[in-house]
Amino acid sequence: MHAFTDDPYRNLEDHAHAQPWIMEQNQRTAAALNNDARFAPLSAAILQASQDARQIPYFAEHQGWLYHFYQDTAHPRGLYRRTTRLSYQSEHPEWQVVFNLDELVELEQVDWQLAEISHCILQPNLCLLSLNVGGSDASVCREYDLAQHCFPVDGFAFEYGKNQIHWRDADSVFVCPAWDESQLTQSGYSCEVWRLNRGQTWEEAQSLAVFPADCVRVSAWRFLDGDHTAFDMIEASVTLYKKAYYHLATDGTLTPLPLPAQAELMAYSHGDLLVKLAQDWCRKTEFYPAGSLLAIACDALTAQFGRIQRLVTPTAHQTVQTLEASLNALVVTTL
Repeated sequence: MHAFTDDPYRNLEDHAHAQPWIMEQNQRTAAALNNDARFAPLSAAILQASQDARQIPYFAEHQGWLYHFYQDTAHPRGLYRRTTRLSYQSEHPEWQVVFNLDELVELEQVDWQLAEISHCILQPNLCLLSLNVGGSDASVCREYDLAQHCFPVDGFAFEYGKNQIHWRDADSVFVCPAWDESQLTQSGYSCEVWRLNRGQTWEEAQSLAVFPADCVRVSAWRFLDGDHTAFDMIEASVTLYKKAYYHLATDGTLTPLPLPAQAELMAYSHGDLLVKLAQDWCRKTEFYPAGSLLAIACDALTAQFGRIQRLVTPTAHQTVQTLEASLNALVVTTL
């Protein structure tokens, strides 16, 4: 066994050495693939299959519109389009293009790729477009008006970085910035949470929390219950597998939620936090095994825990995969 000091790859801990080494390995890989006669036709076949117009156009629904991101050979970067439910159910749906990424690439001469689209729940014609280059973790984020087909003059816009931007309401967003070294964790993600209101400059934004640089990353978002009751949250990834959750009051007060370190907060519905456990949890006199899906009554103003109800207790051959909260039901997918 070699001592750590004999590790031939130790210099890759240094960013200055790592980047040239990565580029060299990428060039070696690309040369090996391009010199293989099977690569070009296989690559073309995979691309053709991924852009086959006969694929089911899966959609997200917002205020009666069904939205779908579409790519084909004529639009390799993609179109964001929408149709009605009635049209979708017909043999040949009529799609309305609301955003053309290929046109933006041509206009700005930047090889943009779509990373994410996030609609504002309270005003779904407004969305946040996250755009990156080459599939990078970093992206720019810009507000886009789907009804007017434009970037609003007073719209939100954030420069390139590993930022986390989430809607708070139609006129404010939570921002976890990552465009300056002072804002980053040791993993290269943001350790700060801010609130920015429409029309404010960044100098006028409100700092909500700053976490230690040795955590992995932080993010913030707003849960909206069916009656539009807001429950604002901050999630701090302490490690890859452990998280800490905080309730964010309207006055900026942070209250830690007394959840185990290995738990995932999945939704807020009918006054309950929906939590999936990744470890056993003992609270007061009750025991909840790992894998359980719990509904925890939690006041949206004080974040005080009340009744805990076990919704799903997986067997040895079952696990909860996903959860979606609707106005009147919870949809739980188990494996």
